[in-house]
Formats: sequence, structure tokens, C-alpha cells
Amino acid sequence: GIQVQLEQARSQLGAVGMRPEMPLRYKAVNPNGHAISGLAKMMVHHFEFFELRLDQGVEVWDLSTATRVAHQMEEVPRGVIIGVPCTLPAGEEKLFEVRAVQAATGNTTSSFRLQGVEGVFDVAQNEAGVQHGSLFLETPFVHIAWQEERGIISWFDKQNRMELLDRRQEQGAFTPVYEITAVPDRSQMTIVRQRMGRNRKGLAVQRAVGKLAAVESSSSGSVWAAAELRYSLPGTSLFLLELRAHAHAPRVDVIVRINKDHRWEPEN
Repeated sequence: GIQVQLEQARSQLGAVGMRPEMPLRYKAVNPNGHAISGLAKMMVHHFEFFELRLDQGVEVWDLSTATRVAHQMEEVPRGVIIGVPCTLPAGEEKLFEVRAVQAATGNTTSSFRLQGVEGVFDVAQNEAGVQHGSLFLETPFVHIAWQEERGIISWFDKQNRMELLDRRQEQGAFTPVYEITAVPDRSQMTIVRQRMGRNRKGLAVQRAVGKLAAVESSSSGSVWAAAELRYSLPGTSLFLLELRAHAHAPRVDVIVRINKDHRWEPEN
């Protein structure tokens, strides 16, 4: 099946089974016919992370150039993901190694940084020009700001020195909008939907705009700045908007997580 083919492909690329004292080496591969840039994400399981004493400090080395590279870590259910900025020409490969560093050396380039809005500092900044506060994120490429209820009000391109959001906008960037059309007679539900086509709204549509209720967390490091914004929105019990602005490229990843209420009526 697909899993077998995946394991065969990994084996051909040099993947091996676990063994004692095996170095934490990861290969980034670009199979495309064009160059790519992004984050190379390396998974370290919980037992590896603590047994190898990575909690005392981490270094990531690019073995092709024998240089230490910037990295940033985030906790996930299975362990820790270590991300490094990576650019690969078409068909090229790059080998990374994660090494433990004794805390006394001070050589680690990144550590966990997770700060809630009610934290003890308002602004955190590092040598990469990445910073965050309770109301903004900033990298060398972009400055993103938000306000309570209104949400994201500014998305400033620092390289071109221009605001990317229309000041006349009714809603902030990525602000959720919820629509529902009441159907008094449930026996007519199918007929009403058929008349709507793909645009799930009728003449009596009820529209609600999400309000920014809280910043669940914000963080910054050598590779990215991130924030998780929580909106209150009718029709949902949870709406989270995660922003991740990269420090080494003009790129922002946006992730939306929704827990939607169950309704029979047509929704948008």
C-alpha cells in the first residue's frame, strides 16, 4: 500500500531504523523541478528529547556547510518539532543534525518561548528582528497589528513600505463572518437548499461578524513570531486564528481552527 511505498522511498533516501546512540540527523529533499524555500521541520520524540538532554540546550548544524543554523522549537503532542529556514535548488538535498548543548556553553540559538497576553512583559525582541507583544507581531518583513473586537487592523509590508489592508474595509483581515438562513418548515429544507445553489444564503439570511475576544498566546524566536487569536462567533463554539510570521522570508502562515455547532439550516 501507500505506507509501504513511503517506507521504501524513505529507505532509498537514507532513512534507517532506530538504534542506540544514533545521531539525530534529518535530510531535507526537494523533489521538484524548481527551487523551494520554507521551514524544514524535524520531529524529536519526547523520550529522545529528554534522554539526549536536549532540554538543556539545542544546536542545529547544516552538515553540508558545517555551520550552525538558526532554529526554533515548538511542543506538539508527540514531542518537539524543531524548525529551520531552508532553501533548496531543484532536486537538491541538505542534511541537518540536532545536537545537545550543555547549558553552561550558551550556544543554543533558540528555546521554547510561549507568552500569554497577561504575561510579565509587553514586548519581546531578539537578534533576528522578530518581536511580539499583546497587540502585534513583527519580523524584518512585516508588522501585523490587531485590536480588541475589531481583529487584525494592519498588515504592513516593511520592504515595500506599504499597508496591505484597505483602510475602508468593514472587517479586519481574516475576521470570520457567519451566515444562516432560517427555514421554518423543516420538510422544506431540501427544496430551500436546492434553490440557493452553492451560495448558501436566502433572502432572510442572518449575518454575524466575529469579534476578537482574546489572544490565547504569542511567541517569538530566531525563526518565527506567532500568535493565536480567539474570536467569538455565532454558530461556533471555538474559532482560533493562528498567525506565524517567518523571520527569514516575506511569508506569513495562517491557520484556522473551527469547532462548528450542528445546525440543519443552510450556513456560510
